[in-house]
Amino acid sequence: MQSLFNAMRSAGGGRQKPSPPVVRVSIAGIFFTGTASAGQRLFPKEKFAQFASAAQLVFGLFTMLLPPAMGIARDLSGHIYRLTFVAGAILCAVSLVFFFVVLRFYNRLGGDAASCPPV
Repeated sequence: MQSLFNAMRSAGGGRQKPSPPVVRVSIAGIFFTGTASAGQRLFPKEKFAQFASAAQLVFGLFTMLLPPAMGIARDLSGHIYRLTFVAGAILCAVSLVFFFVVLRFYNRLGGDAASCPPV
């Protein structure tokens, strides 16, 4: 993470720390790149479609519920729009923690050598 911070600082001329949105977008990029093939690696081949559709169902549910919840939180805070970035950073950090937990279990079960993706 320190090298990511140094790269962002050098891109800005080294004068200031990166802003929270820049850090959040960087963490989100790491997460989405790392999890792009997670479904193919983790879901069993025989029931891949069932697991993938269930994952998309949960994703859709959060996509529908999170924006109104953030709007309510912003209204209750007196329209402090910076809370949107704080909430985004918290969600990205939680997602990154879950990613590393799943990655640890995946590697413990054999990792890529034991993976049999659906064909």
